[in-house]
Amino acid sequence: MRMKTFAIILLVILFSNKAYTQYEDGWKWVNPYPNGMNINYIQFFNLNNGYSLVGEFLKTTNSGLNWIHGTDTTNSYPFYFLNMNTGWRFTWNEIQKTTNEGENWYRTSYRNPYVRASKVIFIDSLYGMSSGTNINPLGSNADISWTTNGGLNWSNITFFDVNYMHTLDILNPTLAIALGSNYSNFFVLYKSTNFGQSWDTIRTTPPFGATKLQNLDSSTSIAGCSMYLYNTADGGQESFEILIDTYFSLGAMSFCDSSTGSIFR
Repeated sequence: MRMKTFAIILLVILFSNKAYTQYEDGWKWVNPYPNGMNINYIQFFNLNNGYSLVGEFLKTTNSGLNWIHGTDTTNSYPFYFLNMNTGWRFTWNEIQKTTNEGENWYRTSYRNPYVRASKVIFIDSLYGMSSGTNINPLGSNADISWTTNGGLNWSNITFFDVNYMHTLDILNPTLAIALGSNYSNFFVLYKSTNFGQSWDTIRTTPPFGATKLQNLDSSTSIAGCSMYLYNTADGGQESFEILIDTYFSLGAMSFCDSSTGSIFR
């Protein structure tokens, strides 16, 4: 299978030292941009417009050259937007929704605070899934939850053969894939054909160390780890190919189509 070519926008923070500049209205952060914190989650809808979670919720309208600080500074975990207006986010013990570009958020339901969510995704206004790790006194177990009513209620399934569920994605309404690992860094790729109610093992040798996963169409996905980006054209059932060498630890990635994407260090 011939490897696809991707035009990837590399939005890389190159410096780790902190710097401030004094303006007339006080001191402002200037380096590293936008605020010197780790980039945990990003989502772009096209070349220009996207959101990120960098210790706070931020928005860009010019490919990440400038970021608009939101009015809400609630410490949140994964988020997902259906469009620039409507999205969901996970906080420590709540699932919240916005309909005005993240300016205001309201609670749709409570969530288990012991489950550290790693990703959330919705395919429409009702159907969504999340992956995470249930941290309990007896150890860690992977967890996947799903909703069919816009986040008002959630069901979940616990995995006992892996300890961490790093990520998941929905390729189409009848096929979702998820990536987990155990304490020994043994990685497993799963699939579900009934929207999360049950999962089958696809393969036990997915890209080693991959913790990011995003579908591009009904069968093509991108997987990211600390050194490489991989792509698969069969939903990961047979093979992954190395797409590019990133040569740095991958913090977050977002592809808006099969030719344009962003990766953050």
